[in-house]
Amino acid sequence: MENIKTNKRRDFIILSIAFMLILMMGSAYAFFTYSKIGSNSYAINLRNASLIINYTQGTRVMNLNSAYPLSDGYATSNLDKLSYIDFAVSGKPVSDGTNMNYEIYLTENENNTLNTDYVKLYLTDEEGNVIVEPTLYSALNATSYEKSPNGKVLYSGLETSEFSKNYRLYMWIDSNYSQNDVSQTFGFKVNLYAYSGTTDLVYENLNSDINDSTCKPTKVGEDGTIYLTGTNSCVDFNYVNYSNNLWRVVAINPDKSLKLVTEEPVTTYSGETSTTKENVYDYLNTEFSNTLNNRQRMLTATNTNEEVTLLTTKEYNEIKGEEATESYINTDNDWLLASDNSTATVNSTGEVIDNSENVGIRPSINLKSESRIVSGDGTKANPYQIAS
Repeated sequence: MENIKTNKRRDFIILSIAFMLILMMGSAYAFFTYSKIGSNSYAINLRNASLIINYTQGTRVMNLNSAYPLSDGYATSNLDKLSYIDFAVSGKPVSDGTNMNYEIYLTENENNTLNTDYVKLYLTDEEGNVIVEPTLYSALNATSYEKSPNGKVLYSGLETSEFSKNYRLYMWIDSNYSQNDVSQTFGFKVNLYAYSGTTDLVYENLNSDINDSTCKPTKVGEDGTIYLTGTNSCVDFNYVNYSNNLWRVVAINPDKSLKLVTEEPVTTYSGETSTTKENVYDYLNTEFSNTLNNRQRMLTATNTNEEVTLLTTKEYNEIKGEEATESYINTDNDWLLASDNSTATVNSTGEVIDNSENVGIRPSINLKSESRIVSGDGTKANPYQIAS
């Protein structure tokens, strides 16, 4: 264990489990194994709290039945055939209200030969509830721990009272891997970084930035929704990183939940049939929503009782303001809006037109009002990282 003090917080790293994936020559078979380093229990002392992380051996250290890379659907439907490791994080403050931030982050072995683009990770709690949807190792965000520049955050949490959480981590080879006759290996270590930090609400920080702004970047709708309007230079404090996507806060709802939209399209649709509202919403609330971490805890339903939607033409007209071409909401790509029972397109100049041949999909979600900041200041270079 390494103990490092800074001016603002105390940092800790716990190195405890090495997890190895081995892909044998010719893909004759693939299997998982693990090795424990040091004790299986560590205490982490913050100034006004202590955290403990316990590691237990995976109850199934077994060969995969298939020699081939796995699809997410097959892997998550056959978890009993995969190896895993179990670990728990618990904490107890001196008094309720003490900030206990932690990151579970991964560091890969130096001798790995398998590219991180082909390694899938999947995190659940002890009851099988999904904490982190199947995610490529390469898609994980960098840890905020400065001494580990190559560390990747698997999960971040923020607690203010006594807690105990059990986790189960799975790993498999992604279905996009092309088999060959070369042996490949991949291993990583599970680390814990804990620190005392902010418990500020995203809503409170955003509202403070709005009040401090000299360009008055808001417009109040008929229902009391506060829309953020203006140029990128004016609205430069509304960036949020959630589930490996960069989002912009575009409105504060009357219940103080926050309406977000992705900074860029997450996929592109083409053809008149595929851009029907029904078809797009089916994608948003199945394939895309499955990539959102802990969404039942993080998100609130929209006015249409769906977790993920498109921005509507009415919302867009409120957000873009009078100078659509300069609005922060627009991109260089055409992107889709919801319009009653159909869809419309915003082009690169901010004009709403009939659907174009190739149009981007920018999902929109409502982040719960109690969402708290782990780190960041809301800028593009340092977006808010939220406790999930």
